[in-house]
Amino acid sequence: MAEIFAVDHDTVVKLDRPEFNGVALHEATILRELARDGVPVPGVIDTVVIDGRHGVVMQRLDGPLLSDVIRSDGRVEELAEAFVELHIGLHSSVAPSAPDLVERLAAEIERSKLPEEARAELVGWLSDAAGEPGLCHFDLHPDNVIVTASGWKVIDWVAAATGPRVADFARTLLLRGDATDRHTVAFMDHVRAYGTRRRGIGGDALDTWSRIVAAARLSEGFAGDYASWLRAMALGTC
Repeated sequence: MAEIFAVDHDTVVKLDRPEFNGVALHEATILRELARDGVPVPGVIDTVVIDGRHGVVMQRLDGPLLSDVIRSDGRVEELAEAFVELHIGLHSSVAPSAPDLVERLAAEIERSKLPEEARAELVGWLSDAAGEPGLCHFDLHPDNVIVTASGWKVIDWVAAATGPRVADFARTLLLRGDATDRHTVAFMDHVRAYGTRRRGIGGDALDTWSRIVAAARLSEGFAGDYASWLRAMALGTC
């Protein structure tokens, strides 16, 4: 949705791609709200328009992506538990500008091109299974965490919403569900196991939310094997 350019040693600018122009203004608002609430996010310096593209100028973070640390570090269980605790902490944060997640998921399921009966079933579950609400990053995976000298920082808040916390957890599991690197697979397996225990989530509830978020992700226009996998997840056949 955007491109990121270094401005200098301390600053970057994140510019919307033309087809998503305007998203940066929303993300800048969310980031400012989260910073006020003490969430570990990059600081916003300004918003700009460059060649007609909206952008947000923000603090440049120095450090590797968590995904790179996972692939090079044997301490996957320790990293996974720290990741789960970070995620749980985010859910207690407040961003008044974050939109309603349930409404968005319902609309995305309707655009998923699943059979009508399946869409009706999933939207019905969505209405009945709200769960405890909280701030949902809704794109939290190891590529969106930067490991800096002062701690882990969470980036890319475009998809942030307010909604059921378990939906955010299910989405995180889905986003790396097709991983093949052995360290990443072990990391995600432990995120699932430890996160499920820490959150007190039953297996049936997690399965339901996994189907809901898979159906909603289909609306993003994927094709090929990944789309087939999402479809099977949404229909409960894998």
